[in-house]
Amino acid sequence: MERTWHSVPKERCTKHARGGGLAALFSRNTTWRAALAGMPSGTVVLVVWKSLGLGTQLYEIVPGFAANVAAIIIVNRFTCNANDAARREFDEVESTVRNFSS
Repeated sequence: MERTWHSVPKERCTKHARGGGLAALFSRNTTWRAALAGMPSGTVVLVVWKSLGLGTQLYEIVPGFAANVAAIIIVNRFTCNANDAARREFDEVESTVRNFSS
């Protein structure tokens, strides 16, 4: 059984893995599952941080963003990202941006 670089067997990967959110702009391996996990985790941390009154020490968005990024990394580690079309599209956009900025 062939495996991706993750812990998920390649046979279980679907063709519907898509990137999402801001992380998809910077990583071709971000899946929609990771983006979906990151949004509520960051929101929950933000709300709890603010309700505990910790916003006076550190602005709420910082720990919320850190929780979002952590959730994305963790979920990406254990979900598959075998959508070759999405990777090709990411590479095309990246190439266009690099050529434009040169």
